[in-house]
Amino acid sequence: MKTAGIVAEFNPFHTGHKYLLDKVREKGFTHILVCLSSDITQRGDIAIFDRHKRAECAIRCGADLVVELPVPFSMSSAEIFAKKALEILKKIGIDALFFGSETDDKNALINAAQFSRAIKCNKDIKTFLKSGESYPSAVYKTAVKLIGCEAAKVFKDPNSTLAIEYINALGDIPFFPVIRTVPHDGEPQGDFASASFIRKGIISKDNDVYKYLTYRIKDLAAADIKNTERAVLLSLYQKNTDELSSCYDINDDLAHRIFNALRTAKSYEELICGIKTKAYTMARIKRCVFNAYLGITKNDITLTPYIRPLAANEKGKEILSSAKCEMSPSLKELSENHPRLCELSEASHRLFDMSTDNPTGQSEYSKRLVIN
Repeated sequence: MKTAGIVAEFNPFHTGHKYLLDKVREKGFTHILVCLSSDITQRGDIAIFDRHKRAECAIRCGADLVVELPVPFSMSSAEIFAKKALEILKKIGIDALFFGSETDDKNALINAAQFSRAIKCNKDIKTFLKSGESYPSAVYKTAVKLIGCEAAKVFKDPNSTLAIEYINALGDIPFFPVIRTVPHDGEPQGDFASASFIRKGIISKDNDVYKYLTYRIKDLAAADIKNTERAVLLSLYQKNTDELSSCYDINDDLAHRIFNALRTAKSYEELICGIKTKAYTMARIKRCVFNAYLGITKNDITLTPYIRPLAANEKGKEILSSAKCEMSPSLKELSENHPRLCELSEASHRLFDMSTDNPTGQSEYSKRLVIN
């Protein structure tokens, strides 16, 4: 058995993701294990489909086992996102990691990963941050200054940023970058389109985007923040700045910006725009809003992730049987050792469910492993 690991959102699973899985098979890997984001993603968005449906789509299209990345980590910074996902994959057991990237130059990625570790306390980064730059922008500008524009390019792309964090968390496990089929938020090219382009089409009911999916979505409930934005705003409106700043990744400045924006915001979009400033990326602001809504604290980010299989086929069962770690598809069983993570899992699922046009009211505790 030769198992490849993938960290993914599959939001939604599309032809580009199928291309990635096919590349894994071409390398001779017999089993594919995916660690999948929960119902809120690393960009700070509610996923278009719930975690179980996205997992099922992945199994039907080439993956063998899909396990969950619990919500505090799936909607965290690139460093935490990668670290916790790799923690899960390593416990189950992988022989290599595959990921989509703007470059397949492994040496460039390795050098960038080493550079990122070396400059965390660099004085130039601190100077750029004090001038109002966001952290990713400060890292990029520091890289340009120290290693030149060409070598610094890798720090400009979101997927390459994740790739760097994967490499930092991998240890001795080998990795294989696969060139992305389209730019991160680019326009469609041939048979491929970006996930963001497809999500917009699904929400706007544009049937043309369905050709970029490798499965039928007729019965899949799509989430849209517009269905719950007033409830989210009202909940946050009742928090003071101390309560906001107690949540993960929210400093005093952000807490005051959120608090002030809530006084006049009439929609989720107005809230985000009211908070936005050069010092914070849009993804971080969105994540912070949901951290505040769900009450995710700094302590929650330090928790050991549970290992929860979401979907599997016969080969996936082989991965499960060979794993030497404790796991369960049942939140009820997992809650004995991971009560807080299970509580947050249920809360994020309820938010997802209420953000669909026809909420089911079904509890995440009732969900079981999807077998294909």
